Amino acid sequence: MNNEALYNSDPASFRVVEMLENIPDNFLSVDQHWQITYVNKAFEKLYRVNRWDITGKSIWDLFPGSLQQGFDYYKNFTHCLEKQEAIEFESYAPFAKIWLYLKVYPITDGLAIYSRDITSQKQLRDKVHADATNLAVLIDHSDDLIWSVDRNVKMLFGNRAFRHCFHSFAGFYPTEGQYLLDTRVPLNMRHLWQKSYTKALKGEALLLNESWAQEANTMHMEINFHPVYNPDGDVMGVNCYVKDVTRHKVNDDLIRAQNESLRKIAWMQSHKMRRPVANLLGIVELMKMDFPERMKGDSLMEALYESVTQVDALTREIVLATKDLGLPD
Repeated sequence: MNNEALYNSDPASFRVVEMLENIPDNFLSVDQHWQITYVNKAFEKLYRVNRWDITGKSIWDLFPGSLQQGFDYYKNFTHCLEKQEAIEFESYAPFAKIWLYLKVYPITDGLAIYSRDITSQKQLRDKVHADATNLAVLIDHSDDLIWSVDRNVKMLFGNRAFRHCFHSFAGFYPTEGQYLLDTRVPLNMRHLWQKSYTKALKGEALLLNESWAQEANTMHMEINFHPVYNPDGDVMGVNCYVKDVTRHKVNDDLIRAQNESLRKIAWMQSHKMRRPVANLLGIVELMKMDFPERMKGDSLMEALYESVTQVDALTREIVLATKDLGLPD
């Protein structure tokens, strides 16, 4: 099969040529000696060649870079020719500086080779793979426990923190495909996990708060179970996430205790102090009534009266302020 013969052949062959000329894929054929017998318009455009100039030339002379180590062209083309088996593969094209997806078919007198520029798709795939790898590294090095299971509660993934934590209470490191409700898991934990997995596998998202005793300390954990759905909307597994909230819980308890202490202090100031202050204020008032002449002009008594009045006013402010604390009157 060559360009000139195809263009001068019968109508059926001409229709084949017409089809090859109009497909978006690059197409060329070579004979058993690697000589180019035909290329279509897409091939000419991509490699900026004229079909009449390259017909009859060796493909390896035209594209010598393809023979360099690291490229699969010669190996795959030879395999197809010798084994008479179709083959498809991806490879970088150094002569065009693009990535190609190739399909190679054995024909009567050589090979038919289709190729398509997949540079954009390859770059996107590489980026997705790199992002996924980076994400996997981040997840694996997270201090939080992250893992996922299938419908049979077999582990699909578990990060380093999860595997080490699992080992601490079960005595073994779980591996991919391992049943996570193994009898070596403590019974109380096994029941908790089984109940949670069952609910999540029915489509229910769960958020649990649990406390785990670990040596002399108690760990407070926030546990999330999220069902994972397939494209048909069926639950296919569960993603699980455990966050250590011990520090947050301890801080909350500390703040709660401090607030309670402040409430008690405020109550004592507003209630227990109010009575003696009122008594003292009353005594001063009685003295002013019983001994008006003596009290008049007595700077010490006036200073005492003013101080007691200020303390009384401050006590009343505290009483008003403590009404919002829910304290008894």
